[in-house]
Amino acid sequence: MKIMTLAAAGALIALAATGCSDAKQKAADVADAATSAASSAVEAITNSASPTYSGILPAADCAGIRYTLTFDYPDGNNAATAGTYTLDETYLDADPADANAYKDGQTFKSEGDFTVEAATDATAGKKYIKLVEKPADPTATPSTLYFLIDSPESLTLVGADLQPAASGLNYTLTLQH
Repeated sequence: MKIMTLAAAGALIALAATGCSDAKQKAADVADAATSAASSAVEAITNSASPTYSGILPAADCAGIRYTLTFDYPDGNNAATAGTYTLDETYLDADPADANAYKDGQTFKSEGDFTVEAATDATAGKKYIKLVEKPADPTATPSTLYFLIDSPESLTLVGADLQPAASGLNYTLTLQH
């Protein structure tokens, strides 16, 4: 009876070890896929002379904010993972003539430097773009925005912790062709 119990226990341990191995392999495959997608996204961004991303993001005090983000590379070197950016933020008002339309309100323009960086911790394997504004007033503290690279076609505005907004609202910009 003891031999049967030991044999059964040995079989369970072997089965569990195989299951863990499969789970580890699946996790490694998912991580590899995420890294590959991030690399493809960076390549797509850097393969365009001046890629532009745009989208309407939620706002608390108006119908939304249209973000138009354009990247520029030093000396036309589009293989670089750093350069300058221009961001136009246009506040939208509901159009009284059409309930499904917006009319442009005030536009704010910011410019600065960007870098493509590797994420760590909870978002390991992903890449993000860090925008650092060059304020008009040299004594002002520059603002920083972060966009997670979801794919070659989309970037998502995230917090400094590189996490999406807890609200679940759409903060995605898409590549304009």
